[in-house]
Amino acid sequence: SDPIAGYSIRVPEGYQRLTENENREVIRGMSEIFGKEFGERTAQQPPTYFRGPKDPARPKNMPPTLAICYSPLDETIDASKLSQYQTKIEQAYKKHGIQHGDLKLEVIKINNINALRVENEVFSPIDNSRGFKTFVTIPGKGRRYEIIFDYSPNQVEGAQSALATVLKSFQFEDIAFMAPETQSKWWRVMLWTVGGFATGMLLSLLL
Repeated sequence: SDPIAGYSIRVPEGYQRLTENENREVIRGMSEIFGKEFGERTAQQPPTYFRGPKDPARPKNMPPTLAICYSPLDETIDASKLSQYQTKIEQAYKKHGIQHGDLKLEVIKINNINALRVENEVFSPIDNSRGFKTFVTIPGKGRRYEIIFDYSPNQVEGAQSALATVLKSFQFEDIAFMAPETQSKWWRVMLWTVGGFATGMLLSLLL
């Protein structure tokens, strides 16, 4: 439960929350990739990061990662705007030079609220290795939440099971502290989307 962010979830089996020091290292690394402004914004309202279990058969592989973040944007998800959402996400990827595969978008229900689920391949700018990203945008209670999973091709089944655990258990909670002033409409959402990929790479440095 996170009363500041205003949500609660069931943490998937094998996933561990990063320590404060590890969180700071991730944010520092993201600043180096996306710029000082991005790092400052992230530090003011940091996501919650988790790393998943290692694969005993592939001990050198990076485990899957989970990031949960929020912003004070409460725009509802409109199923008729999927093409617009896709265009905005593609523009964000292009702006940050991130190569990706086809985007798969769908509207799902979380607590009877429309949520946007997006899946696509991503390619590391370091070695062009292939990975997968799934993120879900959930609006509610004056906020918008982003649940972001990054995982490799051999982790698809486990990551999807972990995502199902998070989505099934996701609940809105009373908010104990108000968020910073509202940012422009899609600014934070797109930053988190791109930042989630960076998180996956940066967490590998902590393992």
